Amino acid sequence: MIKDIGLLIKFKLSTLVLLSAAAGYAIGLGKHPDVELAFDGLRFTYLLIGGFFITGGSNAFNQIWEKDTDALMNRTADRPLPSKRMTVNMAYFYAISLTIIGSYILTFHVNYFCGALGIASLVSYVFIYTPLKKISPLASIVGAFPGAVPPLIGWAAATDDLGLEPGVLFLLLFVWQFPHIWAITWVTHDDYSRAGIKLIPSKNGPGTETAHYIFWSCALLIPATFWPYYIEMIDIYSLVAIMISNAGFLYLSYKLLKEHSNKNAKKVMFASFFYLPIVLIIFSISCIN
Repeated sequence: MIKDIGLLIKFKLSTLVLLSAAAGYAIGLGKHPDVELAFDGLRFTYLLIGGFFITGGSNAFNQIWEKDTDALMNRTADRPLPSKRMTVNMAYFYAISLTIIGSYILTFHVNYFCGALGIASLVSYVFIYTPLKKISPLASIVGAFPGAVPPLIGWAAATDDLGLEPGVLFLLLFVWQFPHIWAITWVTHDDYSRAGIKLIPSKNGPGTETAHYIFWSCALLIPATFWPYYIEMIDIYSLVAIMISNAGFLYLSYKLLKEHSNKNAKKVMFASFFYLPIVLIIFSISCIN
């Protein structure tokens, strides 16, 4: 049962979301060392617990509403709901409980900014992105919003404020998600097609058009990472380190553009997994120093 609960709330994904929020918290503290809050261990703990719960609740709702779709895909057919190891009522219990507890913790034990952002992320992910995936590739744009929110929540927890600098973090994560999700949909195209999911940006599926979308979205990461340097959020050394990461990511997307293969798409996909934590670590180190 514990394993199935972990699968329902997508434990690994929820943990990665927490790492993004923690990075936002570290960056916020580093850029605002004069705030009275400074490092508050209890508040940071509440941020992690509340963030984990509301993310887990979002993922549980997602799986409830996609249980029939999941049953059609090889990679998701063994999830607790399509495999019938868990009842829908039990899944609703976990989803509702985690959402209520997570929202309460973020709102009343961290601050209202965090609570509002957490709820907005859940609503966009569960009520807009999830049904839109079977209607239009525009779902990728909607889905990029909740994926880019965690650093904002972390920043707000550290500073009790929002502004231009966390907006820069949001933009960077927002842009990063397009090559990330499109590479995933390329690799899993057969599964997604079988389930009627339309996340891939081209009507022709994997191929030249999709490769162009992936390449140019990777290219957009370059101006997205120049902006934080321009507003003096990071130093020149951090900018160079991030640009090296950008160059590697862009090179792999260029290879996919030249040779449309699952092998190259997988390289872009795995590069996207490494790119984000590397960039967030660089940001955190730069801002703390």
